[in-house]
Amino acid sequence: MRDIGVDIRVVGVRTVLGEVAETFRAKVIEKHVELVTPVAPDVPVRLVGDALRVRQVVPNLVGNACRFTADGEVAVKVVMRKAPSAAEAAPRARIQLAATRAS
Repeated sequence: MRDIGVDIRVVGVRTVLGEVAETFRAKVIEKHVELVTPVAPDVPVRLVGDALRVRQVVPNLVGNACRFTADGEVAVKVVMRKAPSAAEAAPRARIQLAATRAS
């Protein structure tokens, strides 16, 4: 079995979401789907994480959501996650994806 490397770097999450929105702009216009990418105000401009995986996984999830959403909205939200305990000192961001149909 092959080990999967981890690419720990600074990730500009707003930049990544902007690139994803631009990549899928024609697709969402064609399908009459709205793509929204809100980032909570408390999310830092730069995060440290697996930059390679973020740049692979987010577009893949958005692409699937757009493909299977006939109309409505695809939202990729970034929020800060509350620490489960006081022992976990490092703040963590969470990327959430939701697809909703227009009513």
